[in-house]
Amino acid sequence: MTAEEIIRHALPVRKKKSINAEAITAILLFLFLITALFNQVQIYSLSKAVSQKITEAEESSKPAAIQLAIITDKNCPDCFPIHAAAAAVKATNVNVTEEKEVDYSTAEAKELIKKYGIETIPTIIITGETNKTPQSGFVEQNNALVFQKPEPPFIDLHQNMVVGRVRLTIINATSCAKCTDIGPTAAQIKAAGVSIYQQSVVDSDSTEGKALIEKYNITKLPAMLLSADAAHYTVIASAWATVGTVESDSTHIMRQTSPPFYDVASKKVKGLATIILLNDSSCTSCYDVTQHTPILKRGFGIVTETEKTVDLASSEGKALAEKYRITAVPTVIMTDVDAYESLKQPWQLVGTVESDGAYVFRKFENWPGNAYKDLATGKVVANPLPNQPQQ
Repeated sequence: MTAEEIIRHALPVRKKKSINAEAITAILLFLFLITALFNQVQIYSLSKAVSQKITEAEESSKPAAIQLAIITDKNCPDCFPIHAAAAAVKATNVNVTEEKEVDYSTAEAKELIKKYGIETIPTIIITGETNKTPQSGFVEQNNALVFQKPEPPFIDLHQNMVVGRVRLTIINATSCAKCTDIGPTAAQIKAAGVSIYQQSVVDSDSTEGKALIEKYNITKLPAMLLSADAAHYTVIASAWATVGTVESDSTHIMRQTSPPFYDVASKKVKGLATIILLNDSSCTSCYDVTQHTPILKRGFGIVTETEKTVDLASSEGKALAEKYRITAVPTVIMTDVDAYESLKQPWQLVGTVESDGAYVFRKFENWPGNAYKDLATGKVVANPLPNQPQQ
């Protein structure tokens, strides 16, 4: 062993310096305390937020404390039923701490109208916790909720008058006892919420009737006239273009009159139909021709002046068969039905319109399940329903 090796073995071995265990423990403890403190802060913040949300939820669930002021006009008993609107408000999550009703004529009402910029009455003013009680039909005005735009009739404060009171006039044709009765249409207009303040029926031969017919160029009778106030009703404004016109003075004229009606220009009644059921009594297996009648009357509203069944073997039957080139029976022949607009398009599927305006049923293939007689062959055609075997 060399001297160097002897000296190296004789000297103590120097070990690498290691991290003190106590220092490690102190560091870990410090980190733990920091983490714990952070978690406590987070828990506290979360708890505070949740508590606040709970408080807000509890507060919002409490009925809103509100006060109601209702302004009406004793001189307008037919005005919009504002008390129904007030009842709807009270049916929501509210606590009405005060409610009062004041008449338009009082100083208190006038002060409220001025303060809240009210333009129409009757109305409702809601004060109090209005932020907690949104209401349909109300607008915010000066820290209050004010009911806006009641349905007519109501008082327009700018015009200082009641709007929505409608005068309804019916002009009947003197010489048309079977003309359409438009009284039920007037009843439907009332049922739709239109306030008919005055209603009258005038005869076309009367002085008033003649004047109205001339003034508004009325071509069909009966006719219905509504005064200008009808325009305030949504149900009228939205649909009137389909049934009539609005004149320069805002009078509403109903011009789409269902037949039968009196045509002013020709001075004739249009739509009083003649229905002829052309039958062949020798064809016992042919369909019952009277099936046509309820379809025409109930389905298309056809009103008849004359209705009869004619046998093909009779002189009248033969004349009809020749005149209209009838190729199969039973069938139906109608005259004076051109006024029925609802019939025109469907009739193209089952028949023809002749040069004299007569409607003749011909297309048996479009009415399956009804046997008929082919006059060219003299044979009965079963005309079965689809997927039904031919007899």
